[in-house]
Amino acid sequence: MPAHSSASTNGRCSYTSTSAAICSLELINFVGGISRKVLARTLRRLESYGLIERRACAEAPPTGRNSLTDLGHTLPEPVAALTDWAKTYGAAVANFQEAAQQDTRSNT
Repeated sequence: MPAHSSASTNGRCSYTSTSAAICSLELINFVGGISRKVLARTLRRLESYGLIERRACAEAPPTGRNSLTDLGHTLPEPVAALTDWAKTYGAAVANFQEAAQQDTRSNT
């Protein structure tokens, strides 16, 4: 999750780089192109895996702060490594997939 050092723009929750807590609404803006329903489902799944914890904020409309657990804090390094790998080899994988699809089409 992104780390911030100032209060959120909507004023509902505050978070710092040390706590790494972020409001669900801020996540929607940060991620972009995700519905509230899909984000909520994903956050619940991550919580069930022990990767994030959610703390409800007592306000209307209901919202919450999400932060990484100790286990969740182990993820940035492997995710960064996978991102680097994808940047290096992503085109090769896409080319392979395209060639495989063309082979499948020509065999039918």
